[in-house]
Amino acid sequence: MTDDSKSKKKAEEMAASEKAEQFVDSLIGGISSGQTNAGANERQVLKGEPLLARLLTASQRMSELRHLDPLLTFVIDEVLSLVGAERGYIVLIDPDGEIEYKIRRDANAEPNRSSKQNDPISLSILNEVIASREGLVIRNALFDPRFASALSVMKMQLRSIMCAPLITKSQIIGAIYVENRSKAGRFSADDLPPLNFFCNQAAIAIENAHFNDENIRINENLEQLVLDRTKELNAAKEVAEAAAKAKSTFLANMSHEIRTPMNGVIGMTSMLIESSLDEEQLGYVETIRSSGESLLTIINDILDFSKIESGKLEFENYPFSLRNNLEEAMDLIAPKAFEKGVELLLDYGQEVPEIVNGDVTRLRQIIINLLSNAVKFTAEGQICLSVRVITEQQPALLQFSVTDSGIGIPADRLGRLFKSFSQVDTSTTRKYGGTGLGLAISKQLSTLMGGDMWVESEEGEGSTFSFTILAQAVSPNSSQLDQALIKTIKGKRILLINDNEPSQALLAKQLKAWGIVVDRQPSGLSAFLTLAEFKNEIDAILLDLNAIEINDRSGEAGLNELLKAHNTPPLILCAPLTNKPKQKNIEGLSRFVTKPPKMEELFNAIVYSLSGIKHSSQKFIQSNDEGKTLLGDQFDIKILVAEDNKVNQKVALSMFKRLGLSVDLAENGEEAVNMLANQPYDIIFMDVQMPKMDGVEATRVINDKWGEEKPTIIAMTANAMTGDKEKYLSAGMDDYISKPVRINNIEEAILRLEDKLKRKQL
Repeated sequence: MTDDSKSKKKAEEMAASEKAEQFVDSLIGGISSGQTNAGANERQVLKGEPLLARLLTASQRMSELRHLDPLLTFVIDEVLSLVGAERGYIVLIDPDGEIEYKIRRDANAEPNRSSKQNDPISLSILNEVIASREGLVIRNALFDPRFASALSVMKMQLRSIMCAPLITKSQIIGAIYVENRSKAGRFSADDLPPLNFFCNQAAIAIENAHFNDENIRINENLEQLVLDRTKELNAAKEVAEAAAKAKSTFLANMSHEIRTPMNGVIGMTSMLIESSLDEEQLGYVETIRSSGESLLTIINDILDFSKIESGKLEFENYPFSLRNNLEEAMDLIAPKAFEKGVELLLDYGQEVPEIVNGDVTRLRQIIINLLSNAVKFTAEGQICLSVRVITEQQPALLQFSVTDSGIGIPADRLGRLFKSFSQVDTSTTRKYGGTGLGLAISKQLSTLMGGDMWVESEEGEGSTFSFTILAQAVSPNSSQLDQALIKTIKGKRILLINDNEPSQALLAKQLKAWGIVVDRQPSGLSAFLTLAEFKNEIDAILLDLNAIEINDRSGEAGLNELLKAHNTPPLILCAPLTNKPKQKNIEGLSRFVTKPPKMEELFNAIVYSLSGIKHSSQKFIQSNDEGKTLLGDQFDIKILVAEDNKVNQKVALSMFKRLGLSVDLAENGEEAVNMLANQPYDIIFMDVQMPKMDGVEATRVINDKWGEEKPTIIAMTANAMTGDKEKYLSAGMDDYISKPVRINNIEEAILRLEDKLKRKQL
């Protein structure tokens, strides 16, 4: 409150106090001198109390009444008793200045609501009091020249009338009106001071009660609003939870249905990879397996989008070969690219570490998505994946860029990228396919991995999609090759024949990094001149099959014509796997390298061609080498596999056989329980979704029936949603592996039981 407000309030309080003192003085003087008005003998003064005491008691009572309705009832009753009127009214003035008829009271009658429509009073008298802010006494209204002509006076035959204003804080808030219709001269001027005093106290009480009621109303409204809003939020929450549950159920079912057949594809190809295959067969099988893994990413994309939205996506962090994984990702894209005649290039910076810590699955997911889009929208030319180190401070900030020579993106449509289920142009959906979900997921993944994603493009000139991630370097640089072997090829001279200038430049850069002298030629025809000039100084030829075209003859025929023309050195041929020529048809072919060439594969081919040393990549070393101890040799254990899918049964049998273990099969949970009753088992690999009795119910029965003597139960299921592992462990299972199952998953699960199995065999 300001100083001016305080001063004003204090002045009003002093004026009211002086007025009250004057009234009390006059009232006491009147009582002591025996002065009373004409109707004093007929008033109902309770128990003969003096008028002053009565007024003070009434004021105290009014201050105690906190609600408007009971307060108004008390006020009108008290007024009728004090002045001896037949009828009384209380009117209030609303904030808009309109008169509101609040209450009417007849002497010795119940109070009732009043309105000027059904109970008129003299508006002329009421308006006079409101305008003058002074009380008014009329001894006989029918003969009063001011009001005798008023319709209400004539209609109601009004005689004695008294009216006083309700004023608080210098503001008039209403009036009290009393009347006697049957008798004139009922009220006199002496009745007005007590009524004015009473009205002043009543006005304060009415304002307080109105304020209190308004607060209560506001609070009640607020409480109701809160209740209503809470109900709305609860209803919305229930709808959202139902929708989320339905979506989770759908995604879980879809995940299970896709993972089940993929377990057969990936499981069988994994078995083939570990069998005795030549390099060509191994390449085919690896492509099938990688394609299966890529197909599995379709369901993982959907699951990832759902997890990202809900904030439940988790990242792994373990070391992996960055270059090898980028090369494998390009292998998946290569067949489609070469089918369109598009070159695939990998520009791996010399400063980029070979081994980094991170989530290889998420990185591979982004790379495959960007490469797939590039191939989809590129009809000719090349696509280059480049990797650079932006900041070397650990964890390093790595930048990956996929640049294509495709159709490009109009500037006004770049804003549609990276939005869920959105494409640059709806017509591209029909021509190129796709949902537009991949880029949205990729950008979110790169952001969650500490980086960002952006695009630079010009319509008709191609596009460059770039993203960054944070990754901890494990090795200092990209060279993990045998340094002794590098010395054997250092200083050697290679003729590099490649008709794609960017591809040739990257290959030359890599060869020079190994200390090799490079002569570059764009075609087989120009290579004649180089071979003639340097004669026997060329140690090997690295030839791209697309560069061969002699006398209108290309491919194998043109190549053989070139080779017959000169006594050529060892030849390393580079071509797509799908276009690999048969070695017997090409004279002098030393090694074949698939496009795009992998660093280790190219290095091994050059080492063999220049020095005769046969050196295999680490990944070609088979896991079933002689001398390896199989699990079946370490443990004498009985294993039961509960699995209803026939293909997955074959996959399981093959994997356990490779580990040297024999197993029994049960086609559902009920059969597994019955088989366990007939003979003991050490481990049960339990599928979850099976007919008759599912894996969870079978686990409960086994735990209840065998207790501590039960076998170890390992969930082996296609249910791989977030929380599934915890759900099955809490249901009584001892371990969990998800489909598609790899042989190392089974091996690791059994080795985790090594101590328990050895104790059991003692």
